[in-house]
Amino acid sequence: MGFTSTDSRMIVVNVIEYPNISIDSFDFPTKAVINEWKPFRIKAKVTKAGAGNIALGITNAAGSPSSIIIKYGGKEHTLRPNENFLAKNGGADYTGKTYEISGSVKFTKGGNYTIVIFTGYTL
Repeated sequence: MGFTSTDSRMIVVNVIEYPNISIDSFDFPTKAVINEWKPFRIKAKVTKAGAGNIALGITNAAGSPSSIIIKYGGKEHTLRPNENFLAKNGGADYTGKTYEISGSVKFTKGGNYTIVIFTGYTL
C-alpha cells in the first residue's frame, strides 16, 4: 500500500512561557493539508500558585496567510490572523498542578502559518 502526497503545508510553532505557569509538553501539527483536521495537545504545569486563573491558549499570529479553525469542547472557533483562543481558564490550585487541553485544528488556506501556544494568568 503506497502513499502519494498531493499537497501539504508546513507551519512554524512559537512557544511562549509566562512566569507562573509553563508549557510542560505539546503536540501540534507541523504539516497539514488544507481543510483536514489534525489533533493537538498542550500540557502545562503551575510553577508558582498565585492570584488569578490559569490561561492556556493558541494564537494564529499576524502574518499567517489565513484563518485556522480550532475544535475544542465540541465547538469550532475560527481564528483570523492575530487572534487568540483561550481554551482553559481555571484557578491555580497549587504549585506543581498540571493542566491539559486537547482538540483539533484545521488550516483554511495554503502557506506557512505561525502559531503561538501560550500560558499565563487572567485576573
